[in-house]
Amino acid sequence: MFLEILTAFVIIFIAELGDKSQILAMSFATKYKTRDVVIGVFIGILVNHVLAVLIGTFAGSLFFGYQIAYIVAFIFIVFAYLSLLDRGDDDTPSVRQMATPIVVIAMAFFVGELGDKTQLATFALSSESDHPYMILIGTVSAMLAVSYVGIVVGKRLGERVPDYYIRIASSVLFFVYGVIKLGSGYQSSNLSSVWMLVIVGLSLIGYLSMLYISYQQYRSTPQTTFQRVAQHLKEYYQAMDQALDILCLGEEYCGTCIGKHCLIGHTKYLLEEAKKGHHIDVESLSNKAFKDVEASRILKAIDITIDEIKDHWDDSDFAILHTIRQHLDYLLFHRSIAPKSFTEYKQFIEEYKQSISK
Repeated sequence: MFLEILTAFVIIFIAELGDKSQILAMSFATKYKTRDVVIGVFIGILVNHVLAVLIGTFAGSLFFGYQIAYIVAFIFIVFAYLSLLDRGDDDTPSVRQMATPIVVIAMAFFVGELGDKTQLATFALSSESDHPYMILIGTVSAMLAVSYVGIVVGKRLGERVPDYYIRIASSVLFFVYGVIKLGSGYQSSNLSSVWMLVIVGLSLIGYLSMLYISYQQYRSTPQTTFQRVAQHLKEYYQAMDQALDILCLGEEYCGTCIGKHCLIGHTKYLLEEAKKGHHIDVESLSNKAFKDVEASRILKAIDITIDEIKDHWDDSDFAILHTIRQHLDYLLFHRSIAPKSFTEYKQFIEEYKQSISK
């Protein structure tokens, strides 16, 4: 039973490295805290894979053992081909804010994995398993692990993630497992050895051809979707860390730090919460101690915030960045600014920069 869990875990884990599901998890990590992403992934994938296991178990009762082996072999060899050509450019499902981040993420993963290779792989593995619930444990655990790895590795490595070679490893695993299942079906069927060699030979020729095509694609387009998303995730955290360093003047200037009771300290706290993806309640600025800060320092922090929010001005998922922006406005102008659009706010800031440069 443990071997079934391990087999399912390894197959799904390697198959999903660099896949659109991992990209989706990384994208959600720029808006929500990691805990909510992991919980959402768990719920969405659990429901999705339960369906796959139920259908696979039912299918397993309809066919003979060698027939199931051939079906599984076919599925995994096809996956080997597709893994070589998949650059993670699939459109991820668009799920708007409904109730909580967990619901959004769960729905996105449930919809995104319908008919995906991981769901079909779960179906294939469970169709020949004596303990299908063990397959479920292995596949769901793998999806959780690969999502978390994507968030952490994407944050630290960015575009340097070698996802092409990960996809090669994934395709090799699929192909080898498919050939093993072909052999298993051959031993239990009346298929001649000549036909078996022909099938394996043609499968190998097809695989090597796909490998050559994928390598040519890799050379012509050096950066994949996975790498672009990973780089954005890395830059997002770096930008927030930079903003933290810019705003805090330190105890040498302020004396004893009063933390969140200082307007700068509270803004720093908000930036830290934004980096974690936490949603927090807006507090009044009137009861915060005020510190004079050079306009250039605040403008640098405003530019970082603007760069993050420019494409999401009306998106409620990014409300915390508007709160940060309002704190920065208060620091700079000693009053709140209420622009109606990003263009209006951007123009206001540019005009202010021009006025102080004269």
